[in-house]
Amino acid sequence: GLYITEGVSVSAVAFPDNAGVSSVTYINGYFIASRSGSQRFYWSAILDGTSWDALDYASAERAPDNIVAIWIVSDQLWIFGEVTTEIWVTTGDAEIPFQRVEGRLFDQGCASANTIAKLDNTIFWVGSDYKVLRGDSVPLRVSNHAIEEATQGSTILNGWVYPWQGNLFYALATDSGTKVLNVATGEWAENASYARANW
Repeated sequence: GLYITEGVSVSAVAFPDNAGVSSVTYINGYFIASRSGSQRFYWSAILDGTSWDALDYASAERAPDNIVAIWIVSDQLWIFGEVTTEIWVTTGDAEIPFQRVEGRLFDQGCASANTIAKLDNTIFWVGSDYKVLRGDSVPLRVSNHAIEEATQGSTILNGWVYPWQGNLFYALATDSGTKVLNVATGEWAENASYARANW
């Protein structure tokens, strides 16, 4: 379901067809939610996350893969599917507020929504082929074979970012430990916590 909070209480929100929601984000006055198990994403009434019209939706168009997650990166809506990624932008048109950006369609989806993280004016994620990718004009592979061996078949895939001593890092928890990428150098390391499988 879909829920809203003002910081004190949490309330359910009526969503079209009482469908499940897999991901939510916000851009330029619109709340955007992806419908679970589908290519569709819906947008709310302007500045009102409680009002959703069943006709206010669009579909990821390139391939018939379900949406894994939606994220906002530099005023762009990134729609991560199971095998593809599309980038959309706002139009300023109240009737059709979003449109796909021509030439920004990637034949690379997302293995898990939990791996997506924004850092350094872009986005990092584990692709559908279990490579760690960095968003650019095309997705850039930043992992190596050892990292990809750790991600394939892992039951744990959780990514996050953090700064430390003037550097920026993308961390990825896997079954075999937490792999950490120094974004500036492109080097991977492994962080650990005493008596724990992951850092």
